[in-house]
Amino acid sequence: MEAKEVISELEWLKKMPASTIKIWSPVTIRSFDISIEALKKRIPMKPKDVSSQKRCPVCGRRLPIKENSNSMAWFCGRCGQAIDWSDQDEDV
Repeated sequence: MEAKEVISELEWLKKMPASTIKIWSPVTIRSFDISIEALKKRIPMKPKDVSSQKRCPVCGRRLPIKENSNSMAWFCGRCGQAIDWSDQDEDV
C-alpha cells in the first residue's frame, strides 16, 4: 500500500460519524493526525528555488547540492520531507 492510499484511508476514518467512532479516544484521533503528517513527508516534493538556492518546500531549509547527484539531500535534514530531484539533474 502506498503512502497516499494510507493517508486517504486515515482521513476517511477521521471523517466517520461520531456515533461510529465513539469508542475512539482523543489519543487515537491524534495518532491519525501524526500518522498522516509523517506519511505526507514520505511523498517526495520538488525543492523550491530561492535566490538560486534549492530549499525544502516545507520548512525552507537550504538543501545541500554538490556536483555529483549522489550527494544531493534526498530528505530535508530539518523536517524530514522527501525531496524529488527528478528534473533537477540538468540544473546542477
